[in-house]
Amino acid sequence: MDKTSKIALYAISFVLLLMIIAEVTKPKALNWRDSYSASDKIPLGCYVLFNELESYSGFKVESSTESLFQYLKKLDSTQIYNLVLINNYITLDEQSSDAILKFVDKGNSVFFSANGIYGAFIDSLNIEFNRGYSKFYKEPTVQKFTNPQLKNNEALFEDVVENNFLTSIDTLNTLVLGTFEFADDLLVENIKENAELKNGNNFEDDEFEDDDKEPFYDEVYYDDFDYTKNKINFIKVPIGSNGGQLFLQTNPFAFTNYHMLNDKDNYVAAVLSYLPKQPIIWDNYYKSGRLVITSPLRFVLSNPELKWAFYLSLSSLFLFVLFRGKRTQRIIPVVEPLKNATVAFTQTIGDLYYQNGNFTNIISKKITFFLEFVRTRYYLETATLNEQFIDKLALKSSNSKEDTKATIDYITYLKSKSVHIEQELIELNKKIETFTKNKI
Repeated sequence: MDKTSKIALYAISFVLLLMIIAEVTKPKALNWRDSYSASDKIPLGCYVLFNELESYSGFKVESSTESLFQYLKKLDSTQIYNLVLINNYITLDEQSSDAILKFVDKGNSVFFSANGIYGAFIDSLNIEFNRGYSKFYKEPTVQKFTNPQLKNNEALFEDVVENNFLTSIDTLNTLVLGTFEFADDLLVENIKENAELKNGNNFEDDEFEDDDKEPFYDEVYYDDFDYTKNKINFIKVPIGSNGGQLFLQTNPFAFTNYHMLNDKDNYVAAVLSYLPKQPIIWDNYYKSGRLVITSPLRFVLSNPELKWAFYLSLSSLFLFVLFRGKRTQRIIPVVEPLKNATVAFTQTIGDLYYQNGNFTNIISKKITFFLEFVRTRYYLETATLNEQFIDKLALKSSNSKEDTKATIDYITYLKSKSVHIEQELIELNKKIETFTKNKI
């Protein structure tokens, strides 16, 4: 490699290195993807809530990474659980719907928070969802409780919210626990005043840590509630005779890191205070941000440690090729062997003689080459072309005596002439070719 090539290679390598450094050190754009995953620290992940649940409940929080149909059948049937499912939208197949109905009927509690839930399970409870299209469905709203004791836990959601609400529920045994109202200036001011006076209830407050205290709420049934102004977004549905209950809330954004770290944790604490004090199962399967590995390289790049190990390996390989991949000695040039040009030379000479019309010279040379062929191949003397020579040649060449005699006689005839014509040359060539085709 010459000096110019080395300089060019080093310049390109330096530019690539600068590009890599710029890419690694540039500020990362904030990821606003809907996730709700327990491991995601992005604004719409649930890392904060998941890590607070254990201290709130006093029990170890289990995580489910498979469908409800697969996971629930593995649980200890003697233990009562709270199952928490939070996602933008949740779709349950028929098997999972049956599994969750049986799960609640045994006395367990299930908490849903989603903009919409689809499946036979929800249809069987006559629950329907709708967005607040009468106003912009992302317009600021006040999320409230029907229990007046929880007024201090009301929260104003000014952004990152979708105002879904329930338009149809089972009117016989559904309890309305929470609502929302589109915020006007007066309502916003009242919420802010209450926020200044509230006593800071959160996951560690004594109000929610008393294991002997039942969750408190006003039993407000659907038929008793004025829902023209307040939209229902939080309900409780008792199921079965073993104390099983379903909780459904339609603002999953409230449980994300964004709102948990922006003074909405009191609202979340009040919502979860309705759950019985028992072990919690956190669903990590029905998530928009559920990790799906489609290739080994994607798995490597999704893990920071493996990603840097991969980049380091590529860099090391590049440096090895750059400094050690060169030859340690000069390249030995390939010397082509001399080509055999005999045939081409002969063809050229023959064409020259033929163009000049010197048939006598060509005939003489062809006879000379033929007799040389006889001497070197059959080891016969060609000084005398008599009958004895013809017999030996016919025997050794496997030609008939008649053909051999015709060829030798014609050669003898041509040698006796001093001038020849083109037809004689052609005839001689035919006889020699016929003779040599049968050579052995």
